Amino acid sequence: MAATGSHPAVKLKKTIQFPQEVVNMRRPSNCHSQQSQPESASTLGVPTNGAGPNMARRRSTKIGGPSLLAAANAVRRMTRNSIAAQEQLPKPVVKYENTYKSEPDQGTEFLPSKAKNEIETFLERHMADMTYDPTTAAHLTQTIADKVKNLTKELNCPRHKLVSTVVVGECKNQGLETASRCLWDESKDNFATVSHKNKSIFAVVTVFAVYFE
Repeated sequence: MAATGSHPAVKLKKTIQFPQEVVNMRRPSNCHSQQSQPESASTLGVPTNGAGPNMARRRSTKIGGPSLLAAANAVRRMTRNSIAAQEQLPKPVVKYENTYKSEPDQGTEFLPSKAKNEIETFLERHMADMTYDPTTAAHLTQTIADKVKNLTKELNCPRHKLVSTVVVGECKNQGLETASRCLWDESKDNFATVSHKNKSIFAVVTVFAVYFE
């Protein structure tokens, strides 16, 4: 009895021919033959420059020159804007702690003799030919008080609170007496008083210097 291919008891082995592309793709990853690597790379359409098949994926995510420059410029603009916004914010008030210096430094004490010389020179120059005017007396008093306080500040007396008082009046052969009372430390605090007059007007100027720790 002749055996035919259609008989159910007879099994014939059929050989299936796969395309070369499928054979190259199904090769295991541990095959590193120099002949198959360029062939599989060229078959898959990947450039055969020795970089491997993943180079195409990495190249697709790489940032080019213009894109990188635009990103850098955007970061600079954001940084400048943030710095400008911080500069516009109000600066916090700096509060210095007390140094607890109970005495003034050497050479910075308030000396009444120096203050008197400065005040006398100013009054002689400013009130030499002045006449009394009741309409301008208040303004004259304020001007003299401010000027005397500024002159005293130039005597290099830091950490001293300065208070200047001025009394201005008309000369009519009358008597005048002024008095003051203060609560302070006699070893550090002091004062200077000067009086000046001409035929029409007089002025009594007093400056108090109180040392603050």
